[in-house]
Amino acid sequence: MLYQDKSYNNLLLESISSQANPSHSRSNEMEIHPIIQARILLASALLLASVFYINSVNASTVVIVSKDNPVTSLTQLEVKQLFLKQNKYFPGGSAVLPIDQTPNQAVKKDFYQSVAHMTGSQWLAYWSKLIFTGKKNPPRLAADNLDVVELVASSPKYIGYIDSDSIDNRVKVVYSVPH
Repeated sequence: MLYQDKSYNNLLLESISSQANPSHSRSNEMEIHPIIQARILLASALLLASVFYINSVNASTVVIVSKDNPVTSLTQLEVKQLFLKQNKYFPGGSAVLPIDQTPNQAVKKDFYQSVAHMTGSQWLAYWSKLIFTGKKNPPRLAADNLDVVELVASSPKYIGYIDSDSIDNRVKVVYSVPH
């Protein structure tokens, strides 16, 4: 599912509100001792962190274009300039349209920290300023790695970033994010 018509701020608000915990009636539930609750929470957090660590070890972030795109490789600076819309053209002169991922994707955090040296709040401040002044709009959003692959594969003008385990034969890697 592609998020073409929603602003980044609307997506961020939806993400935050969907993660909010609804209030629960505890009248029929047993009370759990606070120490036990803390231990359960800690164990859950450690389990979740280990899953994310294992996934991050197995997959690296890569920048992809369509197999039909003549570009074979890009530098970190070129990738940064394309995704921050500081340059609107691939090397060789063809127009480029970057595809970004939604804020809740871990690959987005890894990509912007490694390529642009920006945290999520710095990225938001960068685009907020440009949107407010009417200079630029952020890249088009895709829901996840598979949506990025689908869109990038559909036209040589698109560029996106994904976890390396999502690559298929319709796209090619033009940059690998260093770790």
